Amino acid sequence: VKWINKMKENMNTCLKYILGFLLGSWLFTGCHYADMLEFNDIPRVSFVGVDKNGSDTYDPTTLAASLNFGENLKGDSISCDTMTVRIRLLGAPAGQPLKVSLKSVPVGGWPEAEVSFLNPYVIEDSAYRAILKVVVNRPAERHKEYKADLVFDYANSDVAEGIDTLRHYELTITDEVTLDMLGLYEGDWENYIAPYLGPYSENKARFMIMTLKMMNLSILTYGPGYINRYKPQLVEALEYYNTMNPDNHLKDENGNLISFDPA
Repeated sequence: VKWINKMKENMNTCLKYILGFLLGSWLFTGCHYADMLEFNDIPRVSFVGVDKNGSDTYDPTTLAASLNFGENLKGDSISCDTMTVRIRLLGAPAGQPLKVSLKSVPVGGWPEAEVSFLNPYVIEDSAYRAILKVVVNRPAERHKEYKADLVFDYANSDVAEGIDTLRHYELTITDEVTLDMLGLYEGDWENYIAPYLGPYSENKARFMIMTLKMMNLSILTYGPGYINRYKPQLVEALEYYNTMNPDNHLKDENGNLISFDPA
């Protein structure tokens, strides 16, 4: 009987080891690479994207952003703008602040976007993530794409490389205004707006965006009543601009003076 009981105990012990091994193997293979790095003692950092719910995501396809200066309601008066990127610490939160620096590198075949950083950034004590502001300069030419890859400057940081696929954040910068962006179809300006505000030009559209503080100008196609609501504001703003710039009145892309007189 003692021999039989001893065999049962040995079988139970073996079974426990087997089950433990199988469970451990399943947990290991089921972990995301990022989750495994959570248990690494080395402070490592990666970019993270934003999912549809506004939460952090390790999806590499989300590590990209576009900034079009033509959509800024401040118009051509600004020479730079800001954007934000998210970074995440892949090890356990540190017991002290961690310094993080960024830099930019060219994207092959594309004109390089001019980017400035507020280095060094800091992942605060006991925090595991940070949102960093990046300053982007207005591109030199309109209707042309400029790109840059944002990467970590490990030599000037307290952190090391994290997940290989999350080391780059691609930025695309443009400066353009199109009829489609204004909410207008081909012919809308000539048929509904030009008889009251004069011919279209991109510079005129940009001035209107800045003055009216709205991008969608389709409301101007709803009838003369809507145009007459906004025209005095546009005329006053143009007169003020020309008064403040006596030697450089507002002109269109061809050098012609801009006005809001009927075509």
